[in-house]
Amino acid sequence: KNMDEKQMQDMMKMSAGMRGASGAGAGPDGQMDPSAMMNDPQMRKAAEDMMSNMTPEMLASMSKAMGVEIGEDKAKLITKFLPYLMKLMRLFYWLKGIWTAHKMRLIIAFVVVIVAMLQRWWSG
Repeated sequence: KNMDEKQMQDMMKMSAGMRGASGAGAGPDGQMDPSAMMNDPQMRKAAEDMMSNMTPEMLASMSKAMGVEIGEDKAKLITKFLPYLMKLMRLFYWLKGIWTAHKMRLIIAFVVVIVAMLQRWWSG
């Protein structure tokens, strides 16, 4: 299970965009903040595609390059649970979006009720 040509091109394009990032989500060194990257739906989709197509050998070599040595059995276990982790991440961002939207609605509703109570009290 390897990435197809289109996925590879999309990842390279986004990677190039992240390296040259300046402005929203970019840190002082010009690198994009990981949390800002995961708020981008395209980036999340690309990360899901990349993780779902990752073999245990690729995961082990990536972790070794980052300075973390994991064994073949642990890499197999991680790749087995990656699809579930990605679904959980997608659910988390969906719930976060709902919470943010409902929180704004609650704030607006609270302000409207307060204004109505003040009008009622002043007209009294």
